[in-house]
Amino acid sequence: MFFLVQTFLSSSLEHIREQDLILIAVKSYELEYLVSMFNQIPSDIPLLFIQNGLSHLSLLEKLAAKHIWLATTTYGAMRLNDFTVEQKGAGKTVFGVVKGEITSAQLNFLQQLPDFSFQFSTNIEKALYEKLLINVAVNPLTAALGVANGQILQNEHWHNALIQIIHEANQVLHVEEAVSKVESVLKATSENISSMAMDIEMGRQTEIDSIVLPVIERLEARNQSAPELRLLYNIIKGKEQQNV
Repeated sequence: MFFLVQTFLSSSLEHIREQDLILIAVKSYELEYLVSMFNQIPSDIPLLFIQNGLSHLSLLEKLAAKHIWLATTTYGAMRLNDFTVEQKGAGKTVFGVVKGEITSAQLNFLQQLPDFSFQFSTNIEKALYEKLLINVAVNPLTAALGVANGQILQNEHWHNALIQIIHEANQVLHVEEAVSKVESVLKATSENISSMAMDIEMGRQTEIDSIVLPVIERLEARNQSAPELRLLYNIIKGKEQQNV
């Protein structure tokens, strides 16, 4: 059995302790509040984290779990309520081990899920950087403009802005064929509203601090400017402030 932690706080801890695997799919900024709960879970139960950005990586050092896996996905999805997520675009989900190990039985289970199979990677960091580049380029731009993913490619000026953002972020992420990879995702999810755009529309906190800020910090640590990303960051933080 495995347990998907989407509404973790409302779940029975005893029920969670009975699982063979726990998949944690909450927003990155919610993880900090769950550390004490994670550490009450038997340490031999693997924890599989699937979040946007990089900020959750620093959390791993606080966990008692012996086996920690990370995943990233390019599937489009829309959360309808606390118990329902609607798939909005095909993609792939890649995961890898960052602490401990994975058994052949666990690997086979995840790779053979009929509706949402996982692809195993021995270089999960590369997959995380590729997904981060997509999120950095797409999420804040669509949130700032209030448009669906595909509209970025249909508008010449927005498309040019997208390319500038990709080139700026990729100075530290080093993703191969960066522009084509981002454009492919936009085409595959053309009707989708990005999670950040949806958060802004619904008046919720965004993951801008997990997605864009780490890239800005890496650029500035190398004395490289980040004007495009810093502008988008300030726009989204300003929208958050208005919502509050």
